[in-house]
Amino acid sequence: YNQFEQHRCAWPTALDLDISERGGTFRQQWQVHVESWITLPGDVRQWPQDVRVDDNAAVVTQRNGRPAVRVGAGRHAVSGELQWDRLPESLPIPRDTGLITLKVLGQSVASPIVDNAGNLWLRDKGTQADQAVVGDRIELTVFRRVVDEIPLKLVTRMELKISGRQREEGITGVLPAQFIPLQLSSRLPARLEQDGRLRIQVRPGQWDVEITARNPGPVEQLKLDSFPAPWPQ
Repeated sequence: YNQFEQHRCAWPTALDLDISERGGTFRQQWQVHVESWITLPGDVRQWPQDVRVDDNAAVVTQRNGRPAVRVGAGRHAVSGELQWDRLPESLPIPRDTGLITLKVLGQSVASPIVDNAGNLWLRDKGTQADQAVVGDRIELTVFRRVVDEIPLKLVTRMELKISGRQREEGITGVLPAQFIPLQLSSRLPARLEQDGRLRIQVRPGQWDVEITARNPGPVEQLKLDSFPAPWPQ
């Protein structure tokens, strides 16, 4: 709320990747609110080729060591190709990407693995690549910290354990009544809706989300409300 440079003006949807031994193709939809740079899959070694925005040829520029294109406001479909001599172990992807549809050598990958550096693993990465496909589950642990100042602030820390498919989830309870959000910190793409729900694109693993909010008026008491699952009781 006090760092205007942190505003996110470009919002990606699922990234579709079809990878072969000699290269691959990618496609992704973007919702852009003001003219912005959007990052593409790849890096200086795996530079994307034949990149198109809305079926028009696009100029790809290196920004912070990553390929990127500049687009105007609106909805855009971005596509391109990747080429290499042999299938790499991993592929850098846009850090804002939450949902990934991945096919490697003709086989669909149910639970793609993305490490903390934003690399999508195309080859087996230890035992994680052999993980069994399980049902869609969320285990949610919540901590609240009350900062008794003027105005009163509430810091909510959510620890999520996700299993199953990559998907979008809506979680109710993160923002109590009368509280106004100030800051949202999440490694997964997430946004707060007007009704206070947290909309988040999840994938298997353990993730932390932290939300800071304030109360606009004097507070005499805080009430612990009940919310639907997966919010803890």
